[in-house]
Amino acid sequence: MCSHVSKILNVYTLNQGCTQPASILLDDESKAVFKYPQNPMGIIVLFNEYITYCIAKAINLCIPEFGIAVVDDETQLDEELSKTHPLMLFKGTGFYCSFIQKSVPVSAKILKYACNLNETGKIILLDHIVKNSDRYSENMRLEMSGPSPKMYIIDHSHALGDPDWDTTTLSLCDSESPYIWRENFELYTLLINAGANVTPDTLGADCEFMQAHITEEVLDGIFSSVPSVWREAIGEFNAKHAQHYILNRVKNLQTICQTINKERGV
Repeated sequence: MCSHVSKILNVYTLNQGCTQPASILLDDESKAVFKYPQNPMGIIVLFNEYITYCIAKAINLCIPEFGIAVVDDETQLDEELSKTHPLMLFKGTGFYCSFIQKSVPVSAKILKYACNLNETGKIILLDHIVKNSDRYSENMRLEMSGPSPKMYIIDHSHALGDPDWDTTTLSLCDSESPYIWRENFELYTLLINAGANVTPDTLGADCEFMQAHITEEVLDGIFSSVPSVWREAIGEFNAKHAQHYILNRVKNLQTICQTINKERGV
């Protein structure tokens, strides 16, 4: 189901994110972060975000509410924003995720108190499945409104290796590559040092769980729900290759686990 953007409040600066997303209100008055079709990185990042969030949802990871939303002539612009940004810049079908109230980037001081630190193994494997090379402290938030902090993973513009991936950069023979572990090493180490129990045995159990939940049928459902305008923009052949690539990564998840264990020396 597609939501509607009732008002665009402001736009993040380039220093706050390469896609310069907008802060918005949906029709139900809920606040969200919106990535619009004309963002500096293009429609491909909307595809990346949507696919990754859908897979994260399929394995029950803690993520914000997310979805597809439309900006049209009925959408309002904040008065100050309208002085610098035309509505046309935001029009079309975009991706949104709900704004996490009272949240901070993960840190060693607070992370050890997170109530869902046990999701760490699945987060690491998710990044490897979708080839997300950009997991750092700003892309994992701690919600501070409850009795204990809760981790949320956000921002997957760099899924599939980079915002400008294509079939030549997604090799079906890269399951043994340590690239994702090394790119995200600092954040993974932070999580493990905070007390996350990530051992060969727990990683193996997470692997089995994820292979049982990210099936070919599940991926078919996810990819078929991608807006046609996005698929047309990135090319049907590229979209199908991305699906094949992710399915191949899931099938080779045990090999990926072995690579992670080897990198860690365990």
